Amino acid sequence: MMSIPLIFLLIGCCFAAEKSASYNVDPSETSVSGISSGGYFATQVQVAFSALIIGAGIVAGGSYNCGGQMSYTSSKHKVYMISGTSDSTVGVSVMTQLYKYYSTDGQFIPDSNVVFKKDLKSGHTFPADFDSAGIFSLESQISFTTSQAELKGIDNDIPTRNAPISST
Repeated sequence: MMSIPLIFLLIGCCFAAEKSASYNVDPSETSVSGISSGGYFATQVQVAFSALIIGAGIVAGGSYNCGGQMSYTSSKHKVYMISGTSDSTVGVSVMTQLYKYYSTDGQFIPDSNVVFKKDLKSGHTFPADFDSAGIFSLESQISFTTSQAELKGIDNDIPTRNAPISST
């Protein structure tokens, strides 16, 4: 039963690899990230396809019957994990178990390559330091930019976000 979704995922990856050349994407610089169920999925992909990606960014996720084994290449991976102190959906304890999996149990990724940020005063959300339109909930509006932190944690060559453009 599990093999059917995996087949569709692999077919999708083949088509994506074909299309990626037209978008100037370097498949050898690919990482995966997600929040909540997407965080669990990012963990699965990072483990099952560890030879194909460089790292993972996981927000409020965890391990999910991590099928597959990490490749020896995963020792170069960078993993950036974020858990909010007010998250009652996927608590810090769940993310702590994932941290242990990566840094201790798995023994494939050196501790120095695993960052676990668990001191953010946020709930089950994607923390951000911008929200001029007031779209996000108050629990996500903190002085921290998750996407930038994840990307820089996985690949330090990512440029920092541009400063706002002045209207004068």
